[in-house]
This record gives sequence, C-alpha cells and structure tokens, in this order.
Amino acid sequence: MRRQQLLRKRRRRLVVAAGIAAVLLVATGSWLAFTGGSEGAAGSRVTAGAGARRVRLPAEPSTTAAPVTTTTTAVASTAPYAVGVTQLTVEDASRPTAARGDTPASNTRRLGLTIRYPIAGAAGSGEAAGAPVASGTFPLVVFAHGFAVSAATYQALEHDLATGGFIVVAPDFPISSAALPGPASESDISNQAHDVSFLITQFQGASVPALFAGHVAAGKAGVVGHSDGGTTAAEVAGDSCCADPRIGAAAVLSGDEGHDPGTWFASGNPPMLFVQGTADDINPYSFSQKLYDDAKSPKTLVNILGAGHLDPYTTGSQRPVIDALVVDFLRAKLDNDGAASAQIVADENVAGVLQLAASA
Repeated sequence: MRRQQLLRKRRRRLVVAAGIAAVLLVATGSWLAFTGGSEGAAGSRVTAGAGARRVRLPAEPSTTAAPVTTTTTAVASTAPYAVGVTQLTVEDASRPTAARGDTPASNTRRLGLTIRYPIAGAAGSGEAAGAPVASGTFPLVVFAHGFAVSAATYQALEHDLATGGFIVVAPDFPISSAALPGPASESDISNQAHDVSFLITQFQGASVPALFAGHVAAGKAGVVGHSDGGTTAAEVAGDSCCADPRIGAAAVLSGDEGHDPGTWFASGNPPMLFVQGTADDINPYSFSQKLYDDAKSPKTLVNILGAGHLDPYTTGSQRPVIDALVVDFLRAKLDNDGAASAQIVADENVAGVLQLAASA
C-alpha cells in the first residue's frame, strides 16, 4: 500500500541533463552461486539483418565481474525509492556455453548478475550494497546489455528502473559481454533470450536468492534491452524461437530482428515499447520500424530526435527522459498503475528530445 501511495504522489519533472544531481553508485556485493532449471533449447544469430552494417559498440576493457565504483546521474529527485545493489552468479546446469577465445566450452551456463532494487530510505542517496529490500513485493525486470559492452555500461538506466519500484536483474551474457575475457560474439543472442527465461524462473521460483525471498512479485515480469540486448528482449517477448508467456511488457531500445531462427510475433506479444534514435548509424531507424510493424498491438514507437545508438541510454542528456518513459511504461503494464499510464502521453513527447512516432 505504501508503495502505491508513493507512486501516485510522484510527479515527474522531465529534464534533460542540467540540474540532475550526481549520485555515487557503489556497485559492491558478494558473489553467490546456485543452479536451476532452464526454459529451452539454444538458437543463434550471426548478422544484424539483410544488408545491414553491424558495428561494434564502443569497447570496454575486459574485466572480471568485480565490484566497481563510479559516478553517474539519476532521476533521484523525483523517484520514490532509494536503491540497493548486489552481485551474484547463477548457473544453469541444463544448457552448455560455447568456447570464447581461451575460455573453453562448458556443459553449463554461468551468468554474472548485477541486481538493483528498492530499499527503505531517501531516494537519491546513492546505492547501498547488500541492503535489505524495501517492504513489499516488486515486479521483476531483466535488463539485457548490447554487444561488446556490459551490464555496467547501463548502470544509470538500471538505477533509474530500480528507483521506480522494480527488482532489476542485469546479466553479463557469457559470449557477448565485454566484462568477460576473450572476443565477444553475436552468435549467441537466442541463448540470451533463454537466459532471460532462466532468470525469471530463478527469481520467481524456489531458488530465489535469500536477499529477495518474499519480495519478487509473482505476476508478469518485464524485459528491457538495448541493441543486441533489444533483440534479446524482443525475442523473449515474441519470437517463436524463445517467446516466454511470463513477459508482461518489453521495452526494446534501438533493437533489431536480424537473422533469427524463429518467426516474429506470430503468436502475439505482450505490450511493446520501441525507442529509436533518428540518427542511429549502427542499428538504423528502419530496424525499429520493422519490429514495430511486425509486432501486434498494443505497441508504441517513440523517436529520440537526432540521437545516435548508445549515448541516449548511457551518458547522453536524453537518458533521464527516456528512463522516465520506460519506468512509466513498465508501471502501467506490470503494476496496472493508472497514474503512470496517464503520464505516458507526456513522457512520449518531450520538446526537442522525444516524439511519439506511432501507436496501436
């Protein structure tokens, strides 16, 4: 009840970059391991689409998944929840992982996770490592990173989702993340979609990590992804290779259908939000337009005016208003929040930044 009251009091002041308070995100925590079941078989993806120019995103140094400290911005002044953060590793014993450089193939699939979640306290006070989850239950949202970057690339976006009242699980995918050793590859995207399903099973089932026991809502989960992570999100929402009926809303940020093994949206899809930079020269505008055209209703396509591929979701001045849109979309669809649903009209049209392109 307290959570709903806080959400309904929220009046988002949509801003761009100036005036946003810097907060210190201390991504620390312990690494745990456990195993569990899987949702299905593997698939593969090699290219972005017929005639498409696939460009590697800005490279990050290869690192382990050790805790890091960084400074970023967030919509902390208007968001209702402070944020906790922890890291752990899960292992799917039923699915293999291909070799990656000097890392040999494995009979299992291990996923390093960074998890951000609501905690008690004043919003905007940073991130508390391993703090108890706030009272109540919160919808699960899985965030899928793009190619040759990592979950940490999007930590400000993940933080903003958590302030909105979601438990945000961000895996580093074993073949495509820059946080792991060896050359990244795009050959594993459909396996990433199955990873999303595996994580829903883990966090909504008996194997949920102890910190989150009793706090993960049992209803539909959300998925958000950027670039190849957007493809991952779209696949788990509506591709016949790996669609999961437990997905209740999907936000696809500069995504792509690509050369995927299944049929897109043949059996329908949950509510879909497609967000696309109009000057994106990596995943061109036509990629999101095609996803929108092929998806079934309800669906929405929103333009980021003059924006490229990665910056709008990470360091760009547009990120806070994009995050506001995604948070309200997820609240409306996963929480049936009427106030968030009403706010979406304003979120979709921010002068000089966002523009509603199509909705059905």
